[in-house]
Order: sequence, then structure tokens, then C-alpha cells
Amino acid sequence: MKKSGLLQWVLLAVLPLFVACNIEKDGDDGVINSLVFKVDFADFNAEEEIGVSRSTQKEPKLEDQIVDLGNDVLALVSLKRDTACVTEQSNTRALSDDTYTMLVYNHDTHEYKGAVVGKVEHGAFLPAMRGLSIPAGNYDFVLFNSKVKRSGNILTVARADANKAFLGRTTQAIGAERSNKFIAFTLKHAWCKIRVRLTGFMSFGAMSANVQSVNANSVPEKTIYDASTGAYISGSGSAFSANTAFPNSSPLGSKAFTSLGNAEMLLPAQTDVSTLKLVFTSGSMFSKNIAGVTCAFRPRTPLKLEANGAYVLNVRFLYGFYYLLDNGAVGRLDQTIYGGGTRKPIALVVSRSNRLAVALENASANKMIWCHPKYIWKGEMMNPLNTHVSIEQHGNQIAPTIWGALKARGADETWRADYSTGYVQGNKVKGLNPEFYAFYAAAHYRPSVPYTGGNLSWHLPSTSDWQKLVLLGRAHDYADGYDYHGLVRCFWDSKLVAVAFRQVDAELTYGWDEYCSSTEYVPLIYGQPDTRHCYVAVQFFDAEVNWKYFLIEWGSNIRPFVNY
Repeated sequence: MKKSGLLQWVLLAVLPLFVACNIEKDGDDGVINSLVFKVDFADFNAEEEIGVSRSTQKEPKLEDQIVDLGNDVLALVSLKRDTACVTEQSNTRALSDDTYTMLVYNHDTHEYKGAVVGKVEHGAFLPAMRGLSIPAGNYDFVLFNSKVKRSGNILTVARADANKAFLGRTTQAIGAERSNKFIAFTLKHAWCKIRVRLTGFMSFGAMSANVQSVNANSVPEKTIYDASTGAYISGSGSAFSANTAFPNSSPLGSKAFTSLGNAEMLLPAQTDVSTLKLVFTSGSMFSKNIAGVTCAFRPRTPLKLEANGAYVLNVRFLYGFYYLLDNGAVGRLDQTIYGGGTRKPIALVVSRSNRLAVALENASANKMIWCHPKYIWKGEMMNPLNTHVSIEQHGNQIAPTIWGALKARGADETWRADYSTGYVQGNKVKGLNPEFYAFYAAAHYRPSVPYTGGNLSWHLPSTSDWQKLVLLGRAHDYADGYDYHGLVRCFWDSKLVAVAFRQVDAELTYGWDEYCSSTEYVPLIYGQPDTRHCYVAVQFFDAEVNWKYFLIEWGSNIRPFVNY
């Protein structure tokens, strides 16, 4: 056993004899005898662990609100306990040369009964002189060190002492029995501290910001505590300002990125979160400069910081994309459950003018081929299945089906019979023809979220439909005929499009994992049109998007679109 531990046990064994000599007998009201005052010191946020088991531990407080930062940049602001704080119940926090004062109050009437001055050594409060004479009853004991200033029942802690001031309160019933009575204190900080964390679904570079009060007198100057009632009370306010810097973001799981500010800022207990704001002084998000942008902390309900609390003000960057919602309405992210709203999204709007949206899920868990294999070979002559088909010629490749005169709507190719040729057997409406697997799957797609709006007709997207999604990623500099037959590629901001899906807990697959289109295409093979039926598939990469031809027996992902 360590010497300090042995000494503590010896001290606790003999302390009742010492304390009994310092607590006087009150012949009229009863006797207090053999009181032992045990003292622990808690770090910030330790109240989350002290006195409660893990199964009953109270949940961290969380307040969410959306803030529009302008330029389609949104911020979801939340306040929560800093779970990174480590509880330290260490007796070494007690300063051997410090003075401690214990106040005693009647718990029921809040009547002041007296004070005892002493010191804390080896986990116990040692009175320096004869103790108090108090009758049997129920009492509040308040213990604090010299950094806490007292004026009657009012205790105050100034900013200069915020890290070194400790106080604690405990309630104990004192009877007339002569057995030992242990009274346990947990001394805590009278102030609290905050840090700021930035998160987002796109990586971002270093930033800097300033946390400041909304006006010159909105943040309390000091912590004020009424020892008689145990309540923290508000006092006069002042201005507050503290700089914090954020390093380059690092991955947070597989989809998000985060950066924790380097400053721990001390604030008095009872500071109202709504009196604070974050002003960015440098940095960019979604390729947009946010220097000078202000993010105010305004929770839906009043929220005041608690003494000894350690908090993280989390600012999650979001982008103001529009979504088709579960009630048939179209709304921005802040109307969804992912941005502080109440609606669930079912599709990402890719063109508001065309009222076109892409589903947040695939129509099938497995890849599907375009249509029945009986259409694969048609002899020497190509027999198209769509009325709008692109036959590759020199200078006439896939590009016209995306941007040019040959483009068609996937809704028409899925739902209009006149967009099928005479070579289509059975129902000419491919969305109702089970032999056209990709069309049929897209047409019969139903989102996993219950939908209560009007009727929706989902369809297999054409290349020009996919192009509207790509334009959300600021597509530019497309190249026609790059690398091999019919391939078209363009460059884009894939990370921005990834945000559109990830911020609503959805995903678009990147890499060698193609998505199907309704567009039919005939490539040149050795200078002659291929006799096999082909369609255009889309691939998404970090830096570019590729459109290329696929044989109809090659499977690809089915992601439905809808005109709402």
C-alpha cells in the first residue's frame, strides 16, 4: 500500500476522536458527535459520473438549431457534454497551504447555523478550531476554498480564480446517536469551460474564429452562488472574446471530417448559450470563403451552462440542397430531420426548374441487366429498341445524348409507348414490361420511408437526367470520345455531390460501380455499328464522371429518378 493511502486510512481512523473534541455538546437540543468529513475533488464534467451508476447516468444535454451562413452554407449547431474530459478524483488538488471554510444551514428553513474554518489533507476536512454546536436535524454543508469569496450567504468566483476555485455541497441528517457519521463532499469548479468543434461531410482546411458575446454586457462577469439555497444566480454582465484556431480536418468515421479548436474557454456558471456567437476570421467551406461569417448560438429553448460543466459547441457544416420530402413537398435541408426539421427526405432535387429528383436509394440491392437476353443479338443489322438511339459515327458519340439533340427524358423512355420501337415485344411501355428489367425495377421503386404525398412515377434516368445531377457538382470541361468508343467524361466536384447524399444518411457509389441509364447507344466496332444492343452507363469518380456504353447483358445499379 502506498504511504499516502496508509496515512489516509490511519487519519480516518483517529479523526472521529479529534472531531469529537471540536464539536460541542448542546445540552438542550441534542448532541453531534464523531463527524468525519471526507473530501474528493472533481474535474470538469465529473458530475456525470459521481453518485450515479453507468446504467442510470444522465444523458448529455443536446440542443440543436440550424443557422444559415449564406451562400447555401448551413450550420447545425449543437451543445453537448465534452466526453473527452477525464474525471480526476484526486486528493492532490487540495493545496496544503490553502484555507477551507464550511458553512452549515438548516436544510428545511435555510437558516444559517455557523461556519468552521480548516484545511483539507489526505481526503479529509480538518477544522482548525472548536466546532459548531447544532441540534440533531437535517443540514446542508457547504465547503469551499480561499479562491471563493464570501459575503454573508453569497459566494463569488472571479475569472482570475476560475481554475483554482472549488466548492461543494452535501445534505446530511444528523442524529443524536453516538456512532461515527461520515459526511462526503465533492468539490467542483464554480465555472465551466467550452471548446468548439467543426464537422462536415467534406474535408476542409485550417480555419480560425473568435467566440464572443453578442453585446458588451451579455456574459456574466463572475459566478455567484447562494450558499443558503444552493442556487447559482445571475449578476452583472460584461463583454467576452476568445480566439480559437482549427487545424486541417481529419476523418471522422468513413463519411465525415472534423477539427477541434485549440482553445479551452472558461465561462461563469449560468452563462446563457444564446449570448454567444462564433465569428469566423479565416477559412472556407464548400469552396466558399466564410471569413466574416457569424454563427449565433440560439437553441430552441433557454439553455444555461452548469458549474463544473465542460461542453463542446459543435458546428456541423451542411449545404442547402433541396429534397423531395415524405409529404410530397420540396424543402431545403433545414426542413428535414437531418437539419433540425420534422420531415424525412426521399429524393435529392437535381433540377428545380425541371422538377426532377433522384432517389436516395437503389431500386434493387443487386445490379440488374437492361432487358431480356433475347434482345442481345439481332443478326447483321442493328434493330434499336428505343426511338431515340445514338449510333456512333466519327464526331457523333455519346455526348449528343447528354447535351445535344439526341437527348431524351428517362420518364418518356420508361412510361411512353411511342418511345419504343416495333422490335419491343409485349407492352411498349417499358416501365410495365417485366422483360425490361432495369426499367421495370425503376418504375416500381418505392422509397423505404413512408410517403404520404401525391402519386409519383419513378423512372429509369436517361443520360441527360444524370447530367443534371452532375451539374450539382459544378461539372466542367467535358471531353468527347476520350480513350475508347463513345466514352465521354467531364470533371466535377464529387465531394459536394457526396455531401448532398451523406448529410441525409444516403450514399452514391463511387468508383468502378456503374449506374444504368435508359439511353440506348450503338458503338462502332471496327468502323461498323455493333450488332449487339448496348446502353449508356455512368461511373462516378473523385475527379471525373464517365459515360460509356454497356452491353445489355452487363448489369449495373438502378437508381430511379422522379418528376414531382
